[in-house]
Amino acid sequence: MMFIIAHHCLIASGAVDYYHPVIGPGNMVNAFLVCGVNCFVLISGYFGIRLRAPKLLRFCLLIAVTALFDVLLTLLPLDSQLFNLRYALHKIIPFFADSNWFIPSYIGLMLLSPLINKALDAATPRELGLWTLLLTLLNIYAYLFGVGAIDKAGYTLFQMAYLYVLGRYFRSVGHRVKASAALAAYLLGAIATALLTLVLGGGYSAFAYNSPQVLLASSGLFLLFRCFSFSSRIVNRVARSMFCVFLFHYLIIYNVRWSPYLTTAAAVFAAAFVGGFVIERAASLIWGGVTRFRGA
Repeated sequence: MMFIIAHHCLIASGAVDYYHPVIGPGNMVNAFLVCGVNCFVLISGYFGIRLRAPKLLRFCLLIAVTALFDVLLTLLPLDSQLFNLRYALHKIIPFFADSNWFIPSYIGLMLLSPLINKALDAATPRELGLWTLLLTLLNIYAYLFGVGAIDKAGYTLFQMAYLYVLGRYFRSVGHRVKASAALAAYLLGAIATALLTLVLGGGYSAFAYNSPQVLLASSGLFLLFRCFSFSSRIVNRVARSMFCVFLFHYLIIYNVRWSPYLTTAAAVFAAAFVGGFVIERAASLIWGGVTRFRGA
């Protein structure tokens, strides 16, 4: 999630402009960060989504509590330049035409997960490998030939379903990949992304989530972290708030572009994590109260 927030901070600050012909250092840094979105979905596939009605309702509650938190913050007597409520609400509530693609697509993935899980559970290792290969080729075909009906630059439910299957495949074969090989894959994919944006001279194509170079970097980074085994209550607690961090950062990120200072972007980055943690704790208290009331 840190990669996703940093990626969005670069875009919001103007350090990355996909439609500007001059390629700046922000594009080079972005090449190492853009794979964060894919990694988020790979994690879901690796551990699996066990869909239950309470889980889906809690997901919606997180969105609702974040929206309420956003509204309350804008009521405080603070500098209006700090927040952009309309932008935030339109991004996180999946009923607006300009809402962020990730949220409705992930809800779709959650709803499809029982069907996908049944197929994956029944598949032999050979079948799983073949499915993963075919979906990878189909995804890259859509990228190379601009077949938006299949997968437009990775902003689709199809992309999420593919990454979900890929994450499951990595669970079965990831132990064979050494940390050095995973690091090499990540660096190779990121460097290829940086070089490709120089060759193309702008545009989003080099950074598309379904492009071979971004998929390689995503896979390498995911497998690299898989190589390290550690357990921490603090890390687990923070990890639970990551989706709220993603939701909350839209309130404070829009106006970063009006500040020339790197410290502003850094402050937004830190505030997103603090705000997300507070929102998740508030939502957990609400959810806990509801479940206790139902059990009473």
